[in-house]
Amino acid sequence: MAYEVYEAVNPLLGTEKGAKKLKIGAGGDISMNIDTTAENAIIHFLEEKKINILLISEEIGEKFIGDKSKAIKSQNVLIVDPIDGSNNAARGIPYSSVSIAYAIGKSTKDITKAVILNLNTRDLYLAEKGKGALLNGKKIHVSSLDISEKCFLEFNLPMKDPLES
Repeated sequence: MAYEVYEAVNPLLGTEKGAKKLKIGAGGDISMNIDTTAENAIIHFLEEKKINILLISEEIGEKFIGDKSKAIKSQNVLIVDPIDGSNNAARGIPYSSVSIAYAIGKSTKDITKAVILNLNTRDLYLAEKGKGALLNGKKIHVSSLDISEKCFLEFNLPMKDPLES
């Protein structure tokens, strides 16, 4: 699914079309064209595969895909940030990703699997609860180095009127 999102948004990375502001998303942030394109690719994938699931997304909030009663009964939940780092992606800054987590329940403690696809390098990170993580299919681990002085921090400051150009 992450690769389908990549294919949908790749032509929009760093473009005016991708950066077009559309609305305020359910999470309170500006939803740009690149965000909604990514989210639509996720929804299309889930619908095409006939998956019954509750989708929780930064852009639309909560949406049931497929049979709502089956999704509720199974407690299958997909938590996504269709484009994590939307501003970077829209500006062509190579620090953005597709972030997807699967849970059986609506709490973060219920997450059992997660995927992050770097939109610049196409590196794919997979993690499964109790089993560790992989980078492009190879086992990875936490570094033992203290790199607190070599960190990169990025944040966005809120705007007064987020929909104004």
